[in-house]
Amino acid sequence: MAVKEVDSDGFKKLLLEKKPLVLADFYAPWCTYCRQIEPVLNELSGIRSDLTIVKINIDDPQNVDLSATLNISTVPALLFYRNGELQQRLAGFFTTGKLLKKLGL
Repeated sequence: MAVKEVDSDGFKKLLLEKKPLVLADFYAPWCTYCRQIEPVLNELSGIRSDLTIVKINIDDPQNVDLSATLNISTVPALLFYRNGELQQRLAGFFTTGKLLKKLGL
């Protein structure tokens, strides 16, 4: 499954659907590490078809409240959900292998 960009409403809907595994990448277009992790997330989406990966632009006015509610202060911020419940928060760049290990996948 490809990495998909969503806004605040799309993200909330995704969590309400209680997808088994969701990885949310909170990013900013100007962030170097955010651009560097993009290929890692694309690779991860090819490895784990059961993992839904979404990107949320923190600079988009529609997403400012969501970023504040979730206390996103550093990008990239990766929030991992299992069945709609937050399991883990990560910040920064990770290789595919390290990210899989950190998430327990």
